[in-house]
Amino acid sequence: MYCKKCGKEISDNAKICPECGVMVSVPQRQPENKPVSAGEWFVTILLTWIPLIGFIMMFVWAFGGGVNPSKKN
Repeated sequence: MYCKKCGKEISDNAKICPECGVMVSVPQRQPENKPVSAGEWFVTILLTWIPLIGFIMMFVWAFGGGVNPSKKN
């Protein structure tokens, strides 16, 4: 590997150029981001809707007709 400032050859694992003292940027490996599958999206949306559905059902049971009185309480 070569220093970008002075052009001297430096070791591949060096973090600072021994000739000019410039920090050598070692390319960082980026984590692989794979796309989210349709099944993962479905599960995510389903899990976020569960509390909302429970909240709506509470009102349906509380104010709906023909519901067992124990559910209304």
